[in-house]
Amino acid sequence: MKLQKKVLLEALLVVTLVGVLVIVATILAGVIQTQHYTPDIINQYASVDHLQEEVTIVTVATWPDLNAFGIGLLLAVVLYYVVRIGIRNRKAKARGRRPPSN
Repeated sequence: MKLQKKVLLEALLVVTLVGVLVIVATILAGVIQTQHYTPDIINQYASVDHLQEEVTIVTVATWPDLNAFGIGLLLAVVLYYVVRIGIRNRKAKARGRRPPSN
């Protein structure tokens, strides 16, 4: 099977666009939540206990996290590519033609 560059480029583009859409949606959700937030200043500091419970410790992304993310993106590209080629070949067989081999 010959590598089909157009479909591979399409797969990369689709996965990139989905990733960008997820990031944009996350940012927009944060903006909307921030705009609609109304703090309760009077009862905010009535007890120190609730402050201790709400502190979160954030960890920075480590190399294994980044590697897993990269592998996930690579698998998404490969999956899209395989499905797209399968659809193209199935359509070609249904028409009675030979599958394209760009």
